Amino acid sequence: MIATIYRSSLIFLLIFVLTGCSFNNAKNIVHNNNMIKDQKVQEVVGTVRPAAVAGSFYGNDEQQLKKQLSQYLVSVVQQKLAAPLAILAPHAGLDYSGATAAHSFKQIVGYNFKKVLILAPSHYQLFKGAVVPSFDYYQTPLGKIKIAEEAKKLVNNKLFQQNLAAEEPEHAIEVELPFLQMVLNDFTILPILIGSDNNYEELMQISAELQKIVDDQTLIVISTDFTHYGPNYGYTPFKNGEQKEKIAEIDNRAFDLIKKMDAQGFYNYVHDSSVTIDGGTAIPVGLQLLKNIEVIQLAYQTSGNILNDYTNSVSYAAFAFYPTVKIEISVDQQKELLELSRKEIDSTLRNQKNDFKLKYNDEAVLKGKQGVFVTLTINDQLRGCIGHIIPQEPMIKAIRDNAVNAALRDSRFSPLTLAELDKVKIEISLLTVPQLLTGKDYQEKMNKLRPNIDGVVLINGDQDATFLPQVWEQIPDKQEFLKQLSLKAGMSENAWQDPATSWYVYQIKGFEE
Repeated sequence: MIATIYRSSLIFLLIFVLTGCSFNNAKNIVHNNNMIKDQKVQEVVGTVRPAAVAGSFYGNDEQQLKKQLSQYLVSVVQQKLAAPLAILAPHAGLDYSGATAAHSFKQIVGYNFKKVLILAPSHYQLFKGAVVPSFDYYQTPLGKIKIAEEAKKLVNNKLFQQNLAAEEPEHAIEVELPFLQMVLNDFTILPILIGSDNNYEELMQISAELQKIVDDQTLIVISTDFTHYGPNYGYTPFKNGEQKEKIAEIDNRAFDLIKKMDAQGFYNYVHDSSVTIDGGTAIPVGLQLLKNIEVIQLAYQTSGNILNDYTNSVSYAAFAFYPTVKIEISVDQQKELLELSRKEIDSTLRNQKNDFKLKYNDEAVLKGKQGVFVTLTINDQLRGCIGHIIPQEPMIKAIRDNAVNAALRDSRFSPLTLAELDKVKIEISLLTVPQLLTGKDYQEKMNKLRPNIDGVVLINGDQDATFLPQVWEQIPDKQEFLKQLSLKAGMSENAWQDPATSWYVYQIKGFEE
């Protein structure tokens, strides 16, 4: 027993001193329990659209609504430790589609979007073009949300109009708002109803205009339900007993087109057949807004399955759309980035401006958001290591910042001096986006881990930690690796076995001087 304790303590000390890396000052791991945002109290000046479906589609009591939404959100996990560019969520009554929608909205917990573009179908009016808000605020039982200023500019575009008859009763936008209020703070919304009378070319024109107002602080929410089956919807092509299977076939064809980011294929599928998917115009507009995307289907459910009755059934799905992060960097770029890091530390220590110019300056590679760690060693001993797990700033800025932070702000060491700088070896690690590792139990997840390839993040509540893939060199045993990572996070040594602990894995492209 004493020998075991001594061995564990020694390994932990080795990891701390030799290979342990710190997160930067900003918290980089998103916590599962940090969801309910305190909305800023703001003075309301202007017109307000009152909630039209509170008390029917969702509850009209503020505290009960918060409780229900929180229960949905707590029950699901984030698939990636990165902000999605867009999500797709259903808009039926909360009791039916809320659990599915929570999968989408959970993916944006912990991220600061300033504007939310909501694309939705119109259920109450037929029209060409798109409808923008006639109001200055939208209200729900959780408070009022300001309409983005861009709404006023869009009204002057012939593709967009104001239409109270379409806007006032519409639930497809309103149902998404309480979830947004639970997980975001200090944001505006730009709700857009896409008319069902548009052909594909007109939808692409609408998308092109919206593209002009989408920036890196904009979240896109596509609001849609999928197959509407049964006499209530005038769609009964299947025999009793085969509805579940046939409905799933229709939905899966639509899902495949979404995963392929095939805007025109999706439009043709809905409009050239009798399928009853109400997002036939909103989805193509949303897909066209997104480029270089990884699509993850998060959930699928039907009201027929919930009620165990397929006489009438509506299908619900949740998707998240993430930017692809490809670590493709040439040897010449690697050399330059290492030189940039050294110059950045040197200039900071001398209180001078770093005027180093990159010769191989590929904007697509170097200015894309990237998770980065910078490690400093002297004689193979750690001298500083700080980084971002989540891709939160452009690669160039992340390398500059973390080089200086590793040199001066790693709390485990005194600040680096100019006299030491010549002895320092610099290593840069570029990270893929951490992705949820799934398995029926911890044993199955552990079997999936790849020593010397996978970096690992463990999260349980407010406690989290990561080991870079290099740590496998010191701890090749999987159980010992996970135990030490649990301890690093301030958890018990067996916390990695807890079903409430989420595991994320990532890989790195590392290069050093």
